[in-house]
Parts: sequence; structure tokens; C-alpha cells
Amino acid sequence: MSTNEVNKNILDYLYDGIRGVLDHLGYEHVPVIYAYTNAPEPKETYCALHIYKRKRSGRVQETVGSPLDRVSENFYTNYYVMCVQVSFVGNQSEEVAMEFEDSVFSSRQCIHALQRNLLGPIRQSSMRDLTELRESEWVKRYNIDLELSYAIQSHEEIDWIDEVVIKDLYGFDPVVDNG
Repeated sequence: MSTNEVNKNILDYLYDGIRGVLDHLGYEHVPVIYAYTNAPEPKETYCALHIYKRKRSGRVQETVGSPLDRVSENFYTNYYVMCVQVSFVGNQSEEVAMEFEDSVFSSRQCIHALQRNLLGPIRQSSMRDLTELRESEWVKRYNIDLELSYAIQSHEEIDWIDEVVIKDLYGFDPVVDNG
């Protein structure tokens, strides 16, 4: 799987996980979008997602397959942590953000919505009020940061070595001490 495919899958999982949390909380009407895209801004209250950091966490876990016909398939699991800014914008944003903050990591149904999409909740920040003046009206905006974990498994085929032959360029036979 290419890096672009993996990134698209992570974006899809994040979208589906946050959508599941909002649906469980009764906010099916609140659209979820990605920040910093060229899509038009929704007119009603909406949720914007922005992944601002991804980092690999821990060691790579390797599983070596048994060689069949000299080739084995090795699997590698890399663990990651991503930091996501979840923004709620619009007239109802304070209500949605407060409900989200209270429930996202404490409600079993909300945690399951994330875990069904292969995301592990780690921690969340407090809600921040970032109400801003746009032209001549104030627009309510609230942010909550989430740390979520996920894993990516990749594989590669390994062609095993059958034998190693050492040749001396000067005519000496190599001495191997078996004792």
C-alpha cells in the first residue's frame, strides 16, 4: 500500500470516527469537514478537522514468515500518534463542543466509534474559545485537541540466501575454525 493510500485511509478513518461520535451525541446535522481545503464553508454549525502532527511511536514490530520456496513474507507494524484539532464553528458550536468535550473519551459509545475506525484515544485538551470577528459579525469557534493512536502494517518479500562462497584473491584457502 502506497503512502498516499495510507494517508487517505487515515483521513477516512478519522472522518468516520468523529462522525460516529457526533451521531451518537445526536448531532447528525452537523457536517464534518477538513480544515485548509478549498471546499466552501458550510452555512450552519460545522466541525472542522485539522491533523497538525503525526509521529511514529515506539519500535517497529516485525513478524518473520517461514520461507516457502526460498521466499518469505515479513510483516512490519509501525505505531503512530496523531494530534488532531477539532474545531466547532457557528451558532450552535458552544453546545456541540461542550457535549463533545464531555463525552469523546468518557462515553463508551464514543470510544467505540473511534476504535471501530482503528483509532485509539490517548488524551484530549480542554475546550478553547476562539470566537472571531468576520467582517461585521462575531462567529463562535471552539477548539479541542485530540491525541489518537493508530497502526500501519506493511509487508515485503524476502529472498533467502542459499549459500555463501568465499574466494581468496591471492590463492590462500580460507581457514574455518570449527572447534
